[in-house]
Amino acid sequence: MPKKGRKAGSRKIGCEFRLTITRTTDNKWTVEVLNDTHNHDPSLQPSAHLSHRKLTQDEEKLLKSMADRATKPRYILLVMRQLNPDTHVTTSDIRNQKAKLRKEELGERTSIEASLELLTKSEDWVTSRRRILI
Repeated sequence: MPKKGRKAGSRKIGCEFRLTITRTTDNKWTVEVLNDTHNHDPSLQPSAHLSHRKLTQDEEKLLKSMADRATKPRYILLVMRQLNPDTHVTTSDIRNQKAKLRKEELGERTSIEASLELLTKSEDWVTSRRRILI
């Protein structure tokens, strides 16, 4: 059965611009433009580039802490921007990171299996004398 879900477009647009960056023996850097041809307009925002939206270690810790409390992505982003006004992280980046954390937390289990395991390990959970067959 084919996977369902949204179709994400490719960011690759066939731009032929190429350059090389090389460190010389005296620890200096040289930049050589191999092809200066672009087939697109310049990006208007740094957030258009995934490399600028990479979370810092502090942002990752904050996101994990707030995600554990089920905080909505827009509020997490608000706090991130208060702490670092120059961040280029988007709410989509935060949603994706939360989904990744959730997937790591679940492992191979379903949400129901993880909840059942959590409840059975909890000392506060009251059990019935009846057996439940699953």
